[in-house]
Amino acid sequence: MDTSISPQSSNPENEADEKGALVPNRFFFITPHWGWTNNITVSDLTDHMSAEFGTEEFTKEAKEIVKASAPDPYLTASKSKWYSRHRSICLPGQSEDPIAEWKAGIHSGSKSFISFPPSSPVSSHNITLKALRFCGRDEGFVLDSIPYVWKVKNWTSKKFKLCKKLRGQEQEIGRYWPSVTFASGGILVLDTDEVNDVVGIVTCLVMLWKARQRHAERHG
Repeated sequence: MDTSISPQSSNPENEADEKGALVPNRFFFITPHWGWTNNITVSDLTDHMSAEFGTEEFTKEAKEIVKASAPDPYLTASKSKWYSRHRSICLPGQSEDPIAEWKAGIHSGSKSFISFPPSSPVSSHNITLKALRFCGRDEGFVLDSIPYVWKVKNWTSKKFKLCKKLRGQEQEIGRYWPSVTFASGGILVLDTDEVNDVVGIVTCLVMLWKARQRHAERHG
């Protein structure tokens, strides 16, 4: 499968709108995948990147890294059967045991659930993602009493941004844009001083799953 970044994503204004106040410190590549893909892999590009975020060079460098040889998976989201809605989340370089479990909803309007084992370093409680409004594409969740929301640029966009709401203010702490036209997959950048990397990655995977569900519901 082609994991290169598509031409329409080469301009930072296309993939990220503008640099804005977001100052990410972790850069990830979500391998292109489909709904029936058993094992979704996510590579950490952070230590391989030298270009500044928000520049055309940033996307070009990410493209070159992935084309040459993507780093070993940092995180995997696996399921045993192609039709299963349940995935185990693992960090292969740290432990063979799952650090989280993700259960997707039946349709795009359903809630999604992310659970964590006792004494998890990721979260002290489970996470539920749900649409903020009926037939809406934005998804919200609460972590340690703080609300977060994944926002979609528009009805047809495949670009998302993660925002944190605190003391009446909304702060962008993550951003995703696609690298291929048809499959799900692309670049995810996060400010991990504001959100745990596992939470950011898995909730982004939920957004990609929901996007595929909506497409299937519209087109059959």
